[in-house]
Amino acid sequence: MNQTQFRRTGRGRLLLLMLALAAIWPSYRWWQEAQFRSALQLGQKYLNQRREELAEEQFEICRQIHPQDTQSILLWSEAVMTGRSRTGAEAAELVLSGLRQISDEDAAAAEIRMREGRLLLFVLNRPDAAERMLRRSLALDDRPVDAWYLLWKLYDLTGRFEQAEPFYLATYERTTSEYRPMRLREWYLSQFSQGAANAELDRRMGFLGPDELAGDATVDRRLQAFVDAEPDSLLNQTAQAAFFVQLRDRDKALQTLLRLQQHEEAAGNAWYLSLTIELLLELGRLDEAAQLADAWQAARDGYLWHRCAGRISQLVRREDEAAVDHFRQARQEWPGNADWSLLHFEAQSLARLGRGEESKRLREQADRIEKLTELDLHRGIRIALQQPNAPATVSEMIAFYSALGRTQEVEAWKQVGGLSAQGSFE
Repeated sequence: MNQTQFRRTGRGRLLLLMLALAAIWPSYRWWQEAQFRSALQLGQKYLNQRREELAEEQFEICRQIHPQDTQSILLWSEAVMTGRSRTGAEAAELVLSGLRQISDEDAAAAEIRMREGRLLLFVLNRPDAAERMLRRSLALDDRPVDAWYLLWKLYDLTGRFEQAEPFYLATYERTTSEYRPMRLREWYLSQFSQGAANAELDRRMGFLGPDELAGDATVDRRLQAFVDAEPDSLLNQTAQAAFFVQLRDRDKALQTLLRLQQHEEAAGNAWYLSLTIELLLELGRLDEAAQLADAWQAARDGYLWHRCAGRISQLVRREDEAAVDHFRQARQEWPGNADWSLLHFEAQSLARLGRGEESKRLREQADRIEKLTELDLHRGIRIALQQPNAPATVSEMIAFYSALGRTQEVEAWKQVGGLSAQGSFE
């Protein structure tokens, strides 16, 4: 056989093989699809029976046939997370590897990114990565409630209670009327009883024992776990420094914050900057505080900026007109209108400007708001909120928020009670 005949024979065999494959391909694809459907149904059956390991095996078959099929990946994720053969962290890391296979172009991408954020926060103790993922979810679709609610809880868990309002508002708007009383209760706890606000999540995350009362030790365990999981995170170390301030360990807090000055995100992070500036001012290091304020690269607006800028104007530059303007702008948004110290600061500058009557009125207003922070008052409110739908509770909350001048909460509680209740904390 010459070379030409050999090539022809080889080409002929290849052609025959291709024709044979073409003939059986539809049957093979049909068989694969049948196997996929069968494995999917069997996996769901096992999952319903709480036989997670068997369910996982079936969903693995599905993933081999269709590696990017969203439904099978989600079911496989559920089987892995609810199974008992791995630690929570091992299961979460494995699930994340599967969820990452679903691109942002997928119709379910927003939910997938939300699920990734939830695992990063509640199982892997990585709030910084979780926040980025949840924001990514919202960029894809901001209509569902889950990512908004998780961001609100993430801000609470990292001690950023005063910055959580946008996430609460978005959550509340997306919450059905029957659950709104519970959301209002959570919002109150978030701002006025923070230990209670995080207690349930701390228990679920293992930072609080079943019969243990929430306290400083709980917060310390949580924040240290965050730092251990993400040691290079500006967010986690700033949260820890804020906790040191709460414990009145200002030197340790400042050491932590100054160590972070060269962090690539520091100059653009309003929380880090405001916390550091306030602490430097408190410790009498005025020039350093002013230098840091001058280098502020975050947005120069909102409560954190105007409070800091006002204090710099008042204490360092002795520009009381500018200080008054900053304090008034800081009081335009939450938590500025409940921050009685802002009123005292403004009153001090007004007094130096010779505006005694205005200063006196602000001091009286500050005293009224400060009384609204008394422990006995809030102990009674927390007891009442065990029944958020009760008419007496609704009346009490309307009266409380009316005294604070918070019209949106007043209106929300009125809607809960379907009434226009009156009350007083005078």
